[in-house]
Parts: sequence; C-alpha cells; structure tokens
Amino acid sequence: MGKITLYAGVLLLCLALSACGSLSGKLSSFEKKEIDTVKENEILVNCSEEVNRGKKGNIIDIGYLCSVKVDEATAIEDQAGRQLQFSELSQGDTVTVEFAKSVNIRKGHVAVQAAKIVRLKQADAQQ
Repeated sequence: MGKITLYAGVLLLCLALSACGSLSGKLSSFEKKEIDTVKENEILVNCSEEVNRGKKGNIIDIGYLCSVKVDEATAIEDQAGRQLQFSELSQGDTVTVEFAKSVNIRKGHVAVQAAKIVRLKQADAQQ
C-alpha cells in the first residue's frame, strides 16, 4: 500500500509540475503561421495569439508580428523533409518554426531564433 501511495504522489507531483510549466508562457515553437514579411535573415509572422495568451479582460485589438531570426545553423525544409534555402521562403507561405530555445513572448519578447523552419504550404504564385 505504501509503494502505491508513493507512486501516486510522485505521479501527481509530475503532473502538477508539467502543468505549471505549460502555464509559464514559455513557447518552443510557432505552429502553422503564415509568413507576413521576408527580410534579410529574418521572417515576420503574426504572433498576436501567443502575445495575448493568458490575458484577462479587454484585450487591445493590436496585431503583433514576431521576428524569426535565421542563421546558418537554422534547418529549413518542406513537409517531405527536402532541404530548402532561405531564399525559397515567400510571403504567404505557411510554416512551423521550432525555436533554438523556449521564450516567453508575453513579456514583450517578440523575437526568436529559429532552430528549424518547416514550410507546410507554399503561397500561391499570383501574389
């Protein structure tokens, strides 16, 4: 009986700690974001949802763009795993971005370093 109680206690502690971690606001990726702008070694994506996550009451209707920094260590590929060049990313492409490290963008940090970018959908060529 003692072992079961101990295991149950450890399990509850682990669940509580993991829940607190997810509430901390730290993110490790952007999922299914459309590229708003392509700059030199950087893309901008709409991250308003992430910036406003957890806010209570009236939320000011302001859109936020997050800067995704890209360097030589950033892996860029399509859904099939085919390597892409940064120059192949375009405005309107839908991407998932894995960060080099988790960040809390709710505290005004709207720039992240990309470890990996996966293009999920290529923008229509008629833009």
